[in-house]
Amino acid sequence: MRVAISGKADDLRVSYIIPAPAWRVTYRVACDGDTTALMAWGIVHNPADEDLDNLELTLTTGHP
Repeated sequence: MRVAISGKADDLRVSYIIPAPAWRVTYRVACDGDTTALMAWGIVHNPADEDLDNLELTLTTGHP
């Protein structure tokens, strides 16, 4: 993908879709004395041979 900009760009968003991306949710419960924290992560399988550094991902289930 190549994006060429001429002039000033204060805010630029570029998006594209990878066919059949796979992701799942995993949970972790951490207890520290009387405090309990529930953590959730979206684990993404990256079928493209590109690093996912400095990206903002939006994960959806395909349901409204």
